[in-house]
Amino acid sequence: MCGPEFPGIASLRHKFASHELRLEKPHPPIYQALTAATGFAPEQIVFFEDGPANIDGALAQGWRAHLIDPDGDPAAQMREWLAKEHVLEPRT
Repeated sequence: MCGPEFPGIASLRHKFASHELRLEKPHPPIYQALTAATGFAPEQIVFFEDGPANIDGALAQGWRAHLIDPDGDPAAQMREWLAKEHVLEPRT
């Protein structure tokens, strides 16, 4: 999902794929590697996921993690959470 066919993802500063890192969620090393690679403190990281076990793994590392329903509107759910996290202005 890091290719040009996903322009929204292409604009992100940090992009990681577990298969490239050879690490798997929900095991702690993947969250620790990403925290180290970004330079952000765990509490500064907002993480979206559709798997409850992966949410639990991220929360255990101190990340701000939110479960997204893939059958809903994932982008709208993420916007809502980002507004609650004070990362985005709420939509009116």
